[in-house]
Amino acid sequence: MRKISRGFTLYELLVVVIIIAITAALALPNFGGMKERSLGREAKAQLKLIAGADKSDHMDSGSFYPYDGSTVASLSAINSNLSLSLTNTSFDYSVTGGQNSFSNLADRKGSGSYLDCQYSLSYNISNATNPEDPTANSSCP
Repeated sequence: MRKISRGFTLYELLVVVIIIAITAALALPNFGGMKERSLGREAKAQLKLIAGADKSDHMDSGSFYPYDGSTVASLSAINSNLSLSLTNTSFDYSVTGGQNSFSNLADRKGSGSYLDCQYSLSYNISNATNPEDPTANSSCP
């Protein structure tokens, strides 16, 4: 008489574990890149919001924030002065303004392979440059 087994054999369990490991090894590198692309899209959106608020502020004050041509690198100061409520823990933001132009920068912070990633958005009234999207440097995904 043959004994009927109701469990899995060691080989069956080993095959399942190997298949799961291979699937995970293929998926994890793609996940990191997808996450960075998502963070980049968020940074671009926030730069566009800052640019829109700065253009609106220019209509009231006649100059782009910060009005003296300096650079502000504090998101809380940017939020306060341009009436925004942006939050982002993945990028440091800075705004340089003046009479006729502004330049916004999102600089990647934290750890990882994309630390040198920067997005920038500039506007100049005199030559009417108005890019639709922020530009990324070569370190961005």
